[in-house]
Amino acid sequence: MTMNRHTGFWSRARLIRCLIVLFAFPVFSLLTPGKAHALVSCSVDSASISFGTAQTATGTVDYSCVQLFEPGTINVCVAIGSPSTPGTPAQPKMANGANALNFNVYRNAARTQVWNNAQPLQGSMTLSGWLSSSPGSIPFYGQIPSGQSVPAGAYDAKFNSTILTFGFGSGCPQAGNADPITVFVYADVPNSCTVTALGDADLGIVSATAGATYGNTSVRVNCPRDTPYTIGLTPSNGNSSGLGALSGTGSNTDKPPYQLRKTSNTGPIWGQAVSPTNAGNGQSGTGTGANQTYPVYVSVPSPNYTPDQYSDTVTVTLNF
Repeated sequence: MTMNRHTGFWSRARLIRCLIVLFAFPVFSLLTPGKAHALVSCSVDSASISFGTAQTATGTVDYSCVQLFEPGTINVCVAIGSPSTPGTPAQPKMANGANALNFNVYRNAARTQVWNNAQPLQGSMTLSGWLSSSPGSIPFYGQIPSGQSVPAGAYDAKFNSTILTFGFGSGCPQAGNADPITVFVYADVPNSCTVTALGDADLGIVSATAGATYGNTSVRVNCPRDTPYTIGLTPSNGNSSGLGALSGTGSNTDKPPYQLRKTSNTGPIWGQAVSPTNAGNGQSGTGTGANQTYPVYVSVPSPNYTPDQYSDTVTVTLNF
């Protein structure tokens, strides 16, 4: 009987010791470096790039990570996803309705290394450990090629299913830590036009008996595609019907009249009775994104005035 009691006692002791070992084992494993590395959580706060009205811009992928146990440095990589239509991986595009604007995004400031799925953005972060949380940011760079003819307006695009991965060790972590995000892209094509006077309308040397005399020059306009505009011409006397007066030099008070016209030497008058939406007696057009040239004709009914050198200044007004 004594032997049986002793046997029962040692059996219980072994059972208790065994239970203690089984309970202690998972606690120990959580504190090992290999397991602590897995206890990191990262999430993206924002990911976007805004060109505004510029052709180049810098964007960021902003993220934050939390480390539960021991400190360490983690690698963070972002593989860009598929661009929204009408873009393709080879040529992303921003859209404004049915209009598309080409652009691209790069991993370096020189804009020579394209950011794509095979070439992700890379960054790193050192965490102090024990429930530490730290913010991080990875820059990327964008460019809109020049020479594109698109209407003015707000354009945007998205890269859907962009993947953020993070982990310890060198290089980019595997997709096991993936967190899908969306990268947003914005740009504004301004409703901005330019107008240029292409030289003087030189009537040359004219005899006083020559009769009606004519000259011409041109103005050049450049507006974004589909932008309507009007052009008005105003002589220095402020006449809204394009009827000006030439001035001589010195004490000469003669004022030979002249008329501004469009189409031809005897075409319709070209004045300043215009508005952004009504050509009136001016010239109207619609932007193409390229230069558009309009001839301006000047007619002097009679040169029978005091011999002199005559001139006047005409103001060109572009409304859009």
